[in-house]
Amino acid sequence: MLTAVPRPWWETRWCIALALVLAAAPLLWPPIPPLTDLPAALVRYRGMLDAGAGPGAWCLAPGRPCGADLLVMGLAPLIGLVPAVKLAAVSVAVIAAAGMLWLSREAHGRVQPVAYLALPFAYHPAFLHGRVDVALAMALALNMVALWMRLARRRQTRAGVFVVLSAVVYAVHPLGWASLGVMIFAAELVRARAVERDTVRRGWAESGWRAAVNCLPIAPPALMLLAWWPGGVDGGWLAALALKPGWVLGALRDRWRLLDWASIVLVALMIHRSYQDRRFIHAPMLAAAALGLLVLLVAVPSGPGGAAMATAPYAIVLALLSIRFNARVPQRRRAELAWAALAFLVVRTVAGTASFAAENRDWARHLAALDHVPRGARVAAFVGQACVQPWRTPRTEFLPDMALLRGVALDRAQIVTDAPCTDRPQVRTLAQALTDLPRTQYDLIWLITPGQIDPARLGDVRLAWSDGRDVLFALPHARPPR
Repeated sequence: MLTAVPRPWWETRWCIALALVLAAAPLLWPPIPPLTDLPAALVRYRGMLDAGAGPGAWCLAPGRPCGADLLVMGLAPLIGLVPAVKLAAVSVAVIAAAGMLWLSREAHGRVQPVAYLALPFAYHPAFLHGRVDVALAMALALNMVALWMRLARRRQTRAGVFVVLSAVVYAVHPLGWASLGVMIFAAELVRARAVERDTVRRGWAESGWRAAVNCLPIAPPALMLLAWWPGGVDGGWLAALALKPGWVLGALRDRWRLLDWASIVLVALMIHRSYQDRRFIHAPMLAAAALGLLVLLVAVPSGPGGAAMATAPYAIVLALLSIRFNARVPQRRRAELAWAALAFLVVRTVAGTASFAAENRDWARHLAALDHVPRGARVAAFVGQACVQPWRTPRTEFLPDMALLRGVALDRAQIVTDAPCTDRPQVRTLAQALTDLPRTQYDLIWLITPGQIDPARLGDVRLAWSDGRDVLFALPHARPPR
């Protein structure tokens, strides 16, 4: 009687469950996930709820992705708006991590130790910027690639399923659909190329044709793509192209430059070693999908809010997931790599948790100014930034929008700098912004990290509140709050 060989510990359910808990952990503490764009999203959701508009009104807008709207608007009446937004953000990280582990299993027949190195990329810069819609679409696309491989022997079923699922991913965000198509086409291309007839491989043209035919179930949303396609950034495609090497090198960029650089270097060394060391082999479909995403990264303009930056970390994820030991490597070596990968995940999780906790404290400190703003007051807000952005990108750009949730009449906050910026000519200085401000329309001026303030620019104002960095000024003609 044969005895079943026990699974190694990194393939057990408890280890996979632990990895998913670690993926969720950084966002569990802050009551509101401190993601850059999230305050603006909260205001939009609140407006939709107050107006009684369902998410369909947003999703049906021409060229407008739904993002996480369906999830948030479905949960908000049950658990409240802020918990719903938090649950949506946590879900994105967990879905991404689950997709990485699932794809590793489908590509190799079992979860590989190196897969745990990929999980920290669930917290990529686009997600930290608050692009929850893009992050969710990319996470779903990764899971869809795993499902595509799972259904490889049931092509008719797969075709019917993916006609629906590709439309769902497109509705979340078109970039996720484009990434899904590129990953599956690249994987199908190398699979078709590997098939031999009379010991002769198929040519690239025939393989490409077969891959394109296999991808037809994913194609229908292409008819809607032109309505969304981003127009790029100022300066066009070439200007956007110059940003993209930084997106790859900064795929784990968060708060601490040294840790983030060390992490990406470690990952790069792992990928490089896997191609130099004969103990490693690669799943060609995933390696091809990684190259496909890099091609997509180059081809797509940065788009609104830099959505295309989300493809860079997922290209690295696929490169990691393609790696496995060959059959001759002893179990002890596999376990050593698994422990090292799990330790990397734990370190990144602790760092991410500390980063979110620190950002949450910063948000609370900035928002303390609202305790001194009467309900109904008219506020002009200015958020100070440096010309050269630090490694830790400020997440205060949309923070003043939180005032709208407290009944304050707020103009959209303006980004300002101390001095003119040659590489950011569209951003005004604080002095220019205060000079151009129509003061009769406002009761208060709220300055967040304003830097140096020229008293001559302020005129006849009264200090209403300050914590030493942020300042709230009351204008002399301020009308009584309602």
